[in-house]
Amino acid sequence: MLESEENSESDVPNASDNPKAEVENPCSLCEEEIPIEPLNRVNGRPLCPLCFSQIQDTYLKQKPVLTDIFKGLVGGLVGAFVSGIIWALIVIWTGYEIGYLATGVGFIAGVGVVMTSKGKRGPLMQLTSATCALLGLLLAKYVIFGHFFIDQANQELSTQLSYFSPFVLSQFPLFLPKMFSPFDALWILLALIAALKMTEQQKLVFETL
Repeated sequence: MLESEENSESDVPNASDNPKAEVENPCSLCEEEIPIEPLNRVNGRPLCPLCFSQIQDTYLKQKPVLTDIFKGLVGGLVGAFVSGIIWALIVIWTGYEIGYLATGVGFIAGVGVVMTSKGKRGPLMQLTSATCALLGLLLAKYVIFGHFFIDQANQELSTQLSYFSPFVLSQFPLFLPKMFSPFDALWILLALIAALKMTEQQKLVFETL
């Protein structure tokens, strides 16, 4: 009798003996209980089917098409030019080139790219934001150069030059190398990093086990 009871107990299936047994785990986002098989994971974190689908859709929508790149370029240029002019005016008003403010040009360029492209990110958008940041910094340098050059030239030559005068535009490339210092290289690098970070797409690995 004892032997039959032991045999009957041994015949009872154990969930631990079955690797495909349905064991519930909480979703990493909504904390809903989910079956272990099939199991959806993003970067190794278990997710319920709904959260997995939403993240996957959002991730795929971040990939830009040609029109997104154009819209991002326009937004990035507007942001970079406005912030570049503001930085240049601060330099002119204070008489000090506060270099670390140039980082803001890269940041705002990246924000402009993301906003006008409706959240698109990735290598192409990073290239777009970096290009906008460089152009914004170049414009800032020209505004600073133009202010002091025009003021001095108008006094010495008794002329009425402006930022759009061909003579001023032609002199800018000649003076530009003299306006750069090792610190400028650092500020440019930080501005580019800020622009690239704003438009970087997080790397996600989707798995269905």
